[in-house]
Amino acid sequence: MSAEEQLTYENILRLIKEQAIESRRERTEREAAEDRCRLEREAAEDKRRQEEDKRRQEEDKRRLEREAADEKRWVEAEKQRLEREAADEKRRQEDEKRWAEAEKQRKELNQQIGGIGKSMGQHAEDFFYKRLARTLSLGGMTFEKSTRNLKPSRGNVQDEFDFVLHNGIGVVVGEVKYKFRRVDLKKLIKRKVRNFRILCPEYSDKQIFLAIASFSFEDGVIAEARKLGIAVLQKDGKNVEYDDNDMKAF
Repeated sequence: MSAEEQLTYENILRLIKEQAIESRRERTEREAAEDRCRLEREAAEDKRRQEEDKRRQEEDKRRLEREAADEKRWVEAEKQRLEREAADEKRRQEDEKRWAEAEKQRKELNQQIGGIGKSMGQHAEDFFYKRLARTLSLGGMTFEKSTRNLKPSRGNVQDEFDFVLHNGIGVVVGEVKYKFRRVDLKKLIKRKVRNFRILCPEYSDKQIFLAIASFSFEDGVIAEARKLGIAVLQKDGKNVEYDDNDMKAF
């Protein structure tokens, strides 16, 4: 083998060796690059997972905080509602207690007033009836007997007449009040005369006269009674003042 041929062969071997080395180097670099890419991808994926886990943790934390805040608001609202209901119930009980006490006081006061009024009315009846029963005369007429607190009833009709004077010709129906008011006079004329005729038919053929007696009179009552021909009896000290000159039958 000539020197030229030997050089060529060695060159070829060297080239083959260099190519093999270069190929291994390139493969190694390629594998290294692939490993780097793989590691980078894994690192990026791991980073994304970590970031996703962090986001989920933050979202869970915010959700838990919202739920805790909602629960706290609900508990506070429920507490306030219960406190309002308790306060309302307390006020209601206090109002009922005050109302019951006021109602009790009102009833007691009404009883007291009623008792006073009844006592005063009874005193007025006693005062006038004793004198009428003793004289048995009114409006120039003499009567045979007197009846006090006549309380007849017939069916659904009932009434009370403070005093009644009787004789064979007529009857006087009297109303006594501690203080006589206009409404008492109207009731005497419109209701008591009608009821007396219904409840006491034995006097249906008799003339009916009216009389009012009181310790005091509302303004206009005496004048109206005189105009209608109703006898007026007033207290004058220990005596009775009679205004009975123009009595008219009803």
